[in-house]
Formats: sequence, C-alpha cells, structure tokens
Amino acid sequence: MTIDDLPRLRQDKTPAPHSVDAANPEAQRRARRYFAPSVQMFGRHPGYGGAIIGIEGRDHTLPSWSGFEEKAFKKFAGYPIPATIIGKTAPHFRTIADFPRTRIVADDYPLLVYYRWFWEQGDGYPTLNSLSADILRESGNKELWSFSDPAVRCPPKWGSGGSVDFLSQWTYCYPDPIKIAQATDELFAMAAGRPGQGVMKMTQAIWYREQTAPAKQTVTTPPAWATENPTTEFITIAPDLLKEAFWSKLSRPIAGIMYHGYGSLFNDIKITKESMYTMTNPESREVLKELVQTVVQPLGPTLKHLPARTSEVAILESFASTIFAGRGTWGWGRGWIADVHLMTQWAGLQPVIVYEETILRDRLVGIKVLVLPHCEVLPQAAFNAIRDFQRAGGILVGDEFTIPALLPNLRLASYTRTGDAVKDKAALQQMAAQFRQDLASVLTPYATSDNPDIVTYARAAGNADYIFAVNDKRTYGDYVGMYGLVMEKGLPNRGTVTVRRPAAAVYDPVRHQSVPFTVSDGVTAIPVEFTTSDGRLLMLTDAAVTAVKIAAIPEAGGVNVTVTVTDADGKPITADFPLEITVTAADGARLPASDYYRAANGVVHIAIPKFYQGAPFPWRIKAKDLASGLSGEQTVNGAE
Repeated sequence: MTIDDLPRLRQDKTPAPHSVDAANPEAQRRARRYFAPSVQMFGRHPGYGGAIIGIEGRDHTLPSWSGFEEKAFKKFAGYPIPATIIGKTAPHFRTIADFPRTRIVADDYPLLVYYRWFWEQGDGYPTLNSLSADILRESGNKELWSFSDPAVRCPPKWGSGGSVDFLSQWTYCYPDPIKIAQATDELFAMAAGRPGQGVMKMTQAIWYREQTAPAKQTVTTPPAWATENPTTEFITIAPDLLKEAFWSKLSRPIAGIMYHGYGSLFNDIKITKESMYTMTNPESREVLKELVQTVVQPLGPTLKHLPARTSEVAILESFASTIFAGRGTWGWGRGWIADVHLMTQWAGLQPVIVYEETILRDRLVGIKVLVLPHCEVLPQAAFNAIRDFQRAGGILVGDEFTIPALLPNLRLASYTRTGDAVKDKAALQQMAAQFRQDLASVLTPYATSDNPDIVTYARAAGNADYIFAVNDKRTYGDYVGMYGLVMEKGLPNRGTVTVRRPAAAVYDPVRHQSVPFTVSDGVTAIPVEFTTSDGRLLMLTDAAVTAVKIAAIPEAGGVNVTVTVTDADGKPITADFPLEITVTAADGARLPASDYYRAANGVVHIAIPKFYQGAPFPWRIKAKDLASGLSGEQTVNGAE
C-alpha cells in the first residue's frame, strides 16, 4: 500500500517524515483496497497464520494539521485543538503559564482532553489497526489472527493496537533479563482496556553491539566473534540471558511467544548492508530449541489457561505525567519507572502495572500498596481515587517527584544508572531489600524466595498453584562480559521458595517428577537449585496424584477417550494438568490425535474421529501426566 502521498503535516504544512496520516479517510480506504484482496488470496494458505499490524509507524506520530484531525477533534470536544499543541506530548508543565500549582489537572483541561483523544483515537492508528484486524476476520478463516507490535511504545493509555487479537512488544533483555517482565506487564495493562484481547511477548534475538560490546571500546581480550565480525551492528543474544528472559516472560499468562532476528540465530543467509544481523553465538539457537521442545510444546496447552494470582502491589504508570512531565517508559523498559518494577521483582512482590484508567474503573480492589514513580502530574479523578485508596488504609509509595498534594506512606529515592552492570544491580537489590523490610508489617507475599536472585511469580487454577522461580544470579562471561555492560553468564544458585498455603504434593512439570517440600504453620517451603540462569515451574496441589485413568469408548463416529488424573480416592484432582497422550495403531503407526493436552480440573475428553479408523485395531492409548510422571494405558477395539 503506497502511503508516501498521505503524510502527517506539521503546523507549517510541511510533511513529517516516516509517518502516515492514519486519520486521513483515504488511508483507511487504501488499507481495505489493498489488504483485503491479499487476505482473500492467501488467507487459507497453510503457511499464512496471521498478520502483524502497525509495526513502528506510530513511533513517528505527531499532531497532523492536514485538516482531518482538526475537524475530528472539534467534533469530539466542541472546541478547536489548543494552540499550544506542538508535538505528541504537551509542553513541560513548568513552561505552561496557567498550569495548576498543585499539579492536579481538571479532567476537562483542554490539553489533557486533546492528548487523551489523540492517543486513544485521534492520530488514526488505532482505527487503522482495527480496520486491518477486521479484514482478517472477514476472510472466513477463523484460524487467522492479528497482533500489534510494538504495542506499548506509546503513553500509558488504553487503545494502542486497536482491536487486534493480541498485543505484543519486542524487548531487548539486557542488562537485566527479567526486565522483559516489565514490558509484558505493560502489555497486560494496555489490554485491560479491551477485555478479551490477548497478550503475546517477543524477545529480540538480536543485541545492539554498541549497547553491549561497543566496537570503539578496547578490551584486553576481545571475543573471537568481534575479531571475525569487526563491523557487525547486531550480535546474537547471549544463551543464558535468552533462557532467563524466556522463563521471565513465560511466568506471565501470555498466549504466545515470539523471537525476532533470524540472522542472529542462523548463518545461512547472506549478510548485506541492509541486513546487519550476525550470528555470533550458535549456542543461543540450541538453547531456544531445547526450551521449545521441553517447555513450550508439552506445557503450552496448559500454561495458556493459567491466570495470574491477584497482585497486591501495583505500579502506576501515569498518562498525565508522561504527557506533561516527559516521563514514561515508552515501551523501552528503561528509566526509573522500569527500574522500580525491576526492584519490586527482586523484592519478591509480584507487581502489576496499572494506568489511571485502570484505577478509575477497578478502584484498586485487592491492592494493598500503590507505587507512584515519576508521578508528577495527575488528573483530578485519578487523584481523588488514589487519595480515597490511602484514606481507606492503602499504602502509597512515592519518590521525590510525587505531586505535593499526596503524602506517601513511604518514599523511594530515585536511582540513576551508572552503566556499570554490577553496581546498578547491587544498588537496586539493596533498595529492594529495604523496600521489602519497610512493607513487612502490611504485606506478606503469597509466593516468594529467601534469595533476591530467585524471582518468583504465582499463577493458579482450581485448587492448585503454579509457581515460577527464575534464577537471576549472573556474572561477566567471555561473550560480552569483558566490556562491563552486561553480566551475561548465569551462575549456580540455590534457595527456598515459600508459598502461603499447605500443599499435599509439589511437582515439577518440566522434569515430570515430584519435588521435596515441607509444610509448617500453613506455609509450604520448597528448596530449589540451579546450575545457571534458568527457570523452574513448581505445581502445588491439595492432593497427590495416584493414578492416570483412561476410559475409551468405541462408537460409530469414532472413539471417545476420557483421561482422568485422580487422587487416592479415585476422584479427579482439582487442578489443570499437562498431559501427553499417544494413540498407536496395531501396526505401530502413531495417530494424529497424539498430542499434548490440558486436563482441566483433572479431566480431558478427546474425540478421535471416524476417519482415523483406517488404522488397524486394536489401538493402544497411553496418557502421561507430565507433572507427576505417572501414566495410564488402555487398549481399544473399533466399534462393531
């Protein structure tokens, strides 16, 4: 689709580079004219699974003076675009003559009204994304799906991505790989504004060399890849950090995972001036392959259905502070706000990110602690809700930037990174330890560890808990460590994960075995040990698995199979179990019904269609519970 002739226009009517005027009705007409035929042509091709909508076009958005936005805003607000509008954020509040001294702005303050409108719909991108997603849905192929990436490279305001099926965001996992969880939590905060919208997460398999191993920096012992590829701009993600970031994002209830940078994982493509991705570490692709085979494929059907446990600590990313004070992460996972999230992870507090809109809609129900990093400006309604939260007993945690009308119960001193990976991590972990101690009288985490380098996250289903434990103990290695910017080598580590509930059994679904544990005063303690940067999944149940039972009933239409994971009384255990089910014909052929499944509340039903019955009977059906490692078998003959 050609868009060069539909640029956004500055106030002087000159075109803005790299940005289409998505609010121009012609842009939307062209989207349908060119995209719809291609969807109809390729929509049922087996290699066409979905489409990325948007990419980085919105990075360059700004108010457009082409006439379309001006007309639309006046219709929306009843008055023209404020004269002080110059860019995609407002002038800094200190330069606005009539800005309230309290830094609390009325919800009908014209600049706030404009920027809320602009980012939710005004620049046209959410509408254009929704149109593109609708075109996919109109194809008739229900298997097609759409996603917007990078969806949170914008202010914290509902609406980014429009009505695509999934929001996603690519993340560079250096210098701290668990920062990927912060970007993931931002996606959930954004998707909260459109119930039913899913979240996926992409890891960058590429690393900017200048940010991890600068070519201009002289080191005593340069790595071999640097000598072999002296001009490369992008190198391969370090294998240990790939693994740690994988577990960090997988701990969240995401619907899918993605990786960008084929050329950094494989060297079977020609490197050109336009494509400077270079494969500098072949181990990384082997790590990813192993994770897909041992975690994603067997556990994916179950993990996609496990919601996160309700968090008690929320971090506000303020739209008003982003617009009027130049704050916000803009999806890059950098700066004080992102480091506060990182700090709360190291404190073992399982934070959730909220927007001003989230607070107004959900009223901070279930939240005990609200953290307000870089919260310099607030809308009146959001301020009122936060004040009421504190008056009702909620704990506010501010910093030196918090608006003067709020008096936080605790204050954090903001931290500015030095660029030294060791010093920065140590400083933030020290802050985390103090923060955890300061909150001890009001908050006891549901799941945590006794080691700040073992980061936990809890999800649940039925009467079971699923605790992720990620080892973040690292040092400088021989890949990029000599440059001092990233600790890319995972180290052995051990500790104890505690969960505030008694468990009858604890399982490791990746290793398919039970795990030693103790219970004291209603708290389950589980020792964990790591050899490198890695993750563990611990499944706590209220009954031990004693059997996997199979009932197979041949019928005219096929074979109906029911698999049940049972306790000592023969009853289904109220938990979601990952199962591997194989169906083998008499001639040894493996039937297509063989796959990985989720046994919701301990039970799964499978209908094996009649057209499989060309395979000779009897069929041997085997079901393995991937949590306990126990299996069951059943032989079935065809219907008469």
